[in-house]
Amino acid sequence: MTPSYKFFFAVVCVALLCFPMHVTAARPSSFGFGSFLKSFGTSETRTSTTTNGCADSADHTKWEAGKANFSKDMRTCGLKCIFNTQKCVTSCMQKAHGYSDGCAGCLGDLAQCTKAHCESPCMLSSSNPTCVSCVKSNCDPAFATCSGITSSDMPPSK
Repeated sequence: MTPSYKFFFAVVCVALLCFPMHVTAARPSSFGFGSFLKSFGTSETRTSTTTNGCADSADHTKWEAGKANFSKDMRTCGLKCIFNTQKCVTSCMQKAHGYSDGCAGCLGDLAQCTKAHCESPCMLSSSNPTCVSCVKSNCDPAFATCSGITSSDMPPSK
């Protein structure tokens, strides 16, 4: 695959596919965006020690006010953050909504997990059932622990 095709693949993945509405940690894929990033030496991982990072009243109020646009906001930040997903999405969501460091970090972790584990099933649409299932299975538990936001408080997939 030539570099221009790799870049196109990255843009398509992050812009359209990698950020479904529902979220849920386990098997890395053997091919896809994570492999692409590793070819540039930019793969990143972060192990969050945060728990209930979005549970304080200020973050909860911001979550409730913005959750209807959650998927759109994550895709927007993801497009800006192709090569530095966790840190960049953390910063982007913090700037966009004013989340605390802990809460925004959980959102960055969610973006990184989704990119690492579900890029293939989410390639065509973040709302297709295979993508939603992948993210629920692979990222939801860690996101719920980190953020304190449970799947029952997530907006429905669009």
